[in-house]
Amino acid sequence: MISEISVKDLLARDLDDLTIERPCLDILQNSEVIEKIQMVNGLEKGNITKTLKGKPVGTVIYKS
Repeated sequence: MISEISVKDLLARDLDDLTIERPCLDILQNSEVIEKIQMVNGLEKGNITKTLKGKPVGTVIYKS
């Protein structure tokens, strides 16, 4: 699991499959208002609550 990664580093890995669509990464990279997104497994009990409380859960993808 990757806890935190930049869009640039994620794309540089040239992975065959991602949990997020590549156009979404382009939107994040070019956005003037979005600095980061967080991918969280909402099916695991308690993850959404932890995320809302600011605890580290899932993967944070931030602008390069």
